[in-house]
This record gives sequence, structure tokens and C-alpha cells, in this order.
Amino acid sequence: MSTSDEISDDAAIYERGRLAFWLRHERWSLRDAALILLDVDPDTGRYDEGDDDEDPRILAFMCFRDDFPSAWDDSPDEIRKLRRGLSDIRRIAMSAEPSAVEILRTPDEWTSWAVSKNVPVAWVAWARARHLIGQTEGDIADQQGESSLSQRERTSLLVIIAALARELKIDLGKPSKAADAIENLTVSIGARVASRTIEDYLKKVPDALERRGR
Repeated sequence: MSTSDEISDDAAIYERGRLAFWLRHERWSLRDAALILLDVDPDTGRYDEGDDDEDPRILAFMCFRDDFPSAWDDSPDEIRKLRRGLSDIRRIAMSAEPSAVEILRTPDEWTSWAVSKNVPVAWVAWARARHLIGQTEGDIADQQGESSLSQRERTSLLVIIAALARELKIDLGKPSKAADAIENLTVSIGARVASRTIEDYLKKVPDALERRGR
């Protein structure tokens, strides 16, 4: 699937939600930014910070991309992922600026900050294609890295992924479930890659195997 195809597929999903509405705001608070960067609509995300200001407790949320409501009893795995992501973003932001919780920044500034800190933001390509945010240095670097790979190199990397997945008994025939398993592996080495990003790559594996088998 090409980048243009991915953007086209995402468009039908995001345009049903309210992401564009938030990207047109002049400023975001840290609380709103953390949710938006993790693909959650702040108007639907409810969380209780509890006794520990660095450990927000998610009660329920609705994603921009999937457009579905989730609650602790219905989707505990998703809740745990979101809690971890929110805590990480808050702690990283406040490690440099203890008063960051009170600071307002533009969507461009928050997005660029997230990219610079390797925080996966699922909607960056979609928003950039619609000129809702500017192009970050990280985006440019990613594009240069992707374009520098030849078709043969991309195929080889995808075949390697398939081989490793088989060895680990990860079923790539179920890309969504496989992506969740691989995301957990990336978390375990301290270099998280979002499951949605992983799933996009896993969906390219069958074509790569077909090309290599010719």
C-alpha cells in the first residue's frame, strides 16, 4: 500500500470524527494535547488523576480513528495502554518544564515536540496532507528514510519480519492481533512503536513474500 493509499484510507475514518476541529484550535493545554496526540477526543476522554498527578487514571474514552467508546470494564487493555501513554507524555513534558501543565502551545508545537520525543502520533500524515499542521523535521527525516529504501530493501525487511514472526509464533494472518503483540515487544525494549503503525507494515508482508517467491 502506498503512502497516498494510506492517507486515503485514513481520510474516511478521521473525517467522521472531530480531529480536524481540534487541529483548528489556536492552543492546546498539556491535558488536551496528551489525549489528542494519543488519538483520543478530549471531549470524550474522562480521567481522574487520583492521588498521583503523574499517573492519570482513565475512566473512558473515544478514539478519533476508530470512533468507538471504551470503558475500563469493556476494554482494559486499551485503557492500560492509554494510561501508560498519558503518563509518559506528562512526565516527559514536565521533566523539562515543571509548569508545563499550565502552558498552552499550538497544535504544530505539540506535534513537533511529540515527534522529537519519539511519541507515535497516528494521524500526522493525514493532518499534514490536509494542511492542518505543518511539516515537522521528524516527518521530513522519515520521508527521506523511506524514500532512500529501494523496493528490494523494503521487500527484504518485510521478509525478515515474516521470518521472525513465524519463529515467535505470531500469526501475521491476523495483522491487528499480531501488531498488538509486536507493540508489546517494542515496549519491552524501551522503543515503543504504535500497533497501528506496525499493522500497516504487516499488511504489506504477503505482497513482499509473493515478490520474493517469484
